[in-house]
Amino acid sequence: MLLIGSAADAGEFAFYDENVLGSSWEFRCSAPTEENARQAGQTALQEIERLRAVLSTWDQTSEISRWLKTPGAAVSVSPDLWNVLHQADQWEKTSGGAFNPRVASAARLWAAAAKAGRPPGEEPLAQAAAELSQPAWRLGPAGQAERQGEAPVSIDGLAKGYILDCVCRRLRERHSEVTSFVVNLGGDLRTIGTPQTISIADPLTPAENGRPVSRFLLPANQAVATSGGYRRFWEIQGQRYSHLIDPRTARPAAQVQSATVTAATAADADAAATILGVLDPAAGLKLIASLPDMECLIVDQQGRLHRSSGWADRERQAPQPLHLTALADAAPQRQLLIQFTLKKPDTFRYRRPYLAIWLENSEGFPVKTALLWMMTDVPGPRWHRELTRWYRNDRIRKEAEGSELIGVITGATRGPGDYQAVFDGTDNKGKPLAAGEYLLCIEIAREHGDYKLLRKRVELGNGPLEPYTFRENPEIEASFTYDFPPAREE
Repeated sequence: MLLIGSAADAGEFAFYDENVLGSSWEFRCSAPTEENARQAGQTALQEIERLRAVLSTWDQTSEISRWLKTPGAAVSVSPDLWNVLHQADQWEKTSGGAFNPRVASAARLWAAAAKAGRPPGEEPLAQAAAELSQPAWRLGPAGQAERQGEAPVSIDGLAKGYILDCVCRRLRERHSEVTSFVVNLGGDLRTIGTPQTISIADPLTPAENGRPVSRFLLPANQAVATSGGYRRFWEIQGQRYSHLIDPRTARPAAQVQSATVTAATAADADAAATILGVLDPAAGLKLIASLPDMECLIVDQQGRLHRSSGWADRERQAPQPLHLTALADAAPQRQLLIQFTLKKPDTFRYRRPYLAIWLENSEGFPVKTALLWMMTDVPGPRWHRELTRWYRNDRIRKEAEGSELIGVITGATRGPGDYQAVFDGTDNKGKPLAAGEYLLCIEIAREHGDYKLLRKRVELGNGPLEPYTFRENPEIEASFTYDFPPAREE
C-alpha cells in the first residue's frame, strides 16, 4: 500500500524504522513540536516492544512461548494474551475454520517439503489436516488459559493488528497534544484523527512505486490490512505455493493473490484479511457482507478484482491522479523493473537509509523519480544533505515542473530489506517518455554508514534489454530487467 500525504507541512512529522517485529514500521503525526512528535513515536515503539515480549512466538522468552510449554495446566495469563487467544477463538468460529492458529504445523510441513524439493504426500497432508481440527487451548474465567496438545501455534494473523490497536490506545492516553496520527506496521495501518488516501499495490507488479490496483479513502479512526502470498511463498519444482495455508485442507491457499480489508480495529482487519486470503472470492465477499463496518478488495489468482458493496464508494471519494486515468487506456509498454536489497547492519533495529532511484535524460535532467526515501523527523529537508546528486538535479526539475516528489511506500508484509521499483515509461507528470538513452541512477546514504551512487546507461523504448546486476557493495544489491508487465485477465 502507498500512504499519500505531505510530510512537508508545518507540524507534520514522520519516522521510519526497520526490523520492528521483523518488518518495517512508520509513524506519521501532527504535533505542535518536533519533540512532541518524537516522544509520541518513542511511546509507540515502547508499546510495540512491551507486546512483543507477550505475543511473539519467535521469542522463546515471551509470555506466549513460555505458556505454550505448559500443556494440560490451566494457568493465569496476562490480559493481552488472553484477549488475543479469545479473539482467535471468535474468528475461527466466524470463518468456519478458515482462521486457525494451529496452522503453523502445516506451514512447517510445507517448509520441509520446499527444502526437500517435492510436495508433501497425501498421507502427511491428511494427518496435518486432522491435527488442525484439534483444539490448541481452552480459555477459562478470570484470565485462565489451558494449553492443550503440543502442536505449534501461530497468532501472526491477529497479533500484529492487536498490537496496532494497543499502540493507538496508548498514544491517545498519553499524547493528547498529537491531534492525528498514522501507525503502519509491515503494511497493516491504522489512522486516528484524519482520513487517509490509500493505494493498494498490484500483486502482479508489487513494486514500491507501481501503479496501484485500487485507490480509496480510508475513513478516520479505521484500520486497513492486506494479506497475500505474492511476496512470501515456497517454490517447489518450479511452482510457487502461497505461505497462507488453508487450515481445512493443510494445503496452501491458491485462489487469491491478495486481500485488503478495512475495519474499525486493526485486529479485525488483520484477521479478516488473513481469512480472505484463504477463502474463495465469493465466500470472502459473503463473509464481509455479514460483518459490521467492514469492506474489502480481493484480487484473485487471475488478477480479477472483487469488491465488497461499499468499496466503490470509497474509491470514488479518493482523489485520482490524472496520469493514472490516462495510463488505464494506454497500450502496454515495457517496464524497467529494479529489484534491490538494502543490506542489514549488525544491529537489532536500524533506520531505513536515504534512497533515491531516478532516470536522467541525455542532458542530465531527472525526468522520472521512481522512489525517494527520506527522513522528515526534523523541520526542513534534512535528507538533501545526504542524497547530493538527486537533490541537486531535482532542484532544477522543481523549478521547471513546480512540484515536490514525496511519497511513503508500504505493502504486504515482507522481510526487512527486499524491495522493487518500476519505471512505467512515463515522466514525473505522467506523459510518455521518448525512446532513447537514459541514465539509471540509484543513490543511497545511511546515517553512520556508507554512501553509494550506482549508475547505468539504458536504451528504453527500442526493444528488450539484457538483465543487469550492479557490482556488489556494502549497502545495496541491485539488478534490473526490462520487459512487458504481466497481463491481467478481465
